[in-house]
Amino acid sequence: MKDILLEIKRKRKLLKIKQSEIAEKLCIAKETYNHIENGKIRLTLENYLNICKILKIDPCSLIEEQSAKTIKLTEKEITMLDGIYKRFKN
Repeated sequence: MKDILLEIKRKRKLLKIKQSEIAEKLCIAKETYNHIENGKIRLTLENYLNICKILKIDPCSLIEEQSAKTIKLTEKEITMLDGIYKRFKN
């Protein structure tokens, strides 16, 4: 999870988006977003998908990329996540 959070932070900075801007779009306090991004508060699936949408990150590829380093997801789990994301982004 730490690698995913680091990638989210890297992408946010690359796009020059402030934590407060993402927090506002998520309807949470800036401090709460800061805690999420720094791993002090658990990142929910809903927030993960919303953050990915804001930063234009494919959530499945990010998980696949990071899971290759740490855990192995089955093809079924990846397909399930992809389906959730597609329903969520519409």
